[in-house]
This record gives sequence, C-alpha cells and structure tokens, in this order.
Amino acid sequence: MEVPVIAGVDHQGIPFDSGSLAGRLQVVFFGYTFCPDFCPATLHEVADALSAQSEAVQEEVDVLFITVDPQRDNLGRLEAYVNQFHPSVRGIRIENAKALTDLTAGYGVYVESGAESASDNVYMVDHTTRVYVLNREGRMALTYASDLKAEDLAADLKRLAKQRRPAQQ
Repeated sequence: MEVPVIAGVDHQGIPFDSGSLAGRLQVVFFGYTFCPDFCPATLHEVADALSAQSEAVQEEVDVLFITVDPQRDNLGRLEAYVNQFHPSVRGIRIENAKALTDLTAGYGVYVESGAESASDNVYMVDHTTRVYVLNREGRMALTYASDLKAEDLAADLKRLAKQRRPAQQ
C-alpha cells in the first residue's frame, strides 16, 4: 500500500523527508509526548524489538515517531522524549496543520485534540495507536494494533530485513 511521504523537522531540528530513507525499513508511529499510556508503552515495545535484532538489522531500521501535538511538542521536548527509547527513534514534528492532517489521513490515523477547549494547555489527544512498518520500497508492509508485542515486531523485522534490497533484485 502506498503511503504519503513524511516531511517535517526531526527532533534535532534537521529538515526531514522520509523519501531519503529509500532502501531502509521504517517503523512509523503517531503519538505525542504528553500521552500517559499508549505512546510510551508502544515505543518501549518497539525499542525492545529493535534491541533484539543484530546490529546489522538495527542499522537498517528507522523508527519515526510523528507528533500529533506539535502545539506542545517542541523540539526540545520531542528530543528528550525519543531519547528515552532507542537510538533509532527519530521524533518528527510537522508544524503546518494542513500538512499534518493530510499525512494522518494518508495513513488512516484518527486524531482529535482537546487543545481548542483547554484554557491551561492541559489536554489529551485522542489518536489511532497503530504501528506501521514500511518495507524498503517505502510501502506499507505491516500494521500492528495497540497491543503490539516486541517479539512479534522483532520476528517481522528480522524477516523483512532478510528480503533483498531493491537494487539487488
């Protein structure tokens, strides 16, 4: 399945375009740093799945955590958050609201923010908690529900990593 290119700024302030990751595996998750439950739990499972891989496989995988709350998730907060999990996790911030809406729609991600009704900047963001795995061609290969288990993702990443790169076919 085709998915849209992810374009924004990474947690280090560097412009980011997922098109530059051609030939690599990608694990994509939409969430936010203030999330009290699903986001940190899911990213821990992803980190555990990566840690179970050989160093060679780990070097072929990029984990993209796209914030659905750019209003509060500034680059400093995003960097501190993603650094808790695994070195392969990159926080991506898309400040343009239409670009973020188009991206989430392209992945089928539901997002409903309570920001509009919050007077003190304390609110929840309801969002889809699926994890998306893209193959080396940048096409969706797998999705996982919110009950992702590290061992399942680890097995699938290992299998996908064994598939030949596009240039080798």
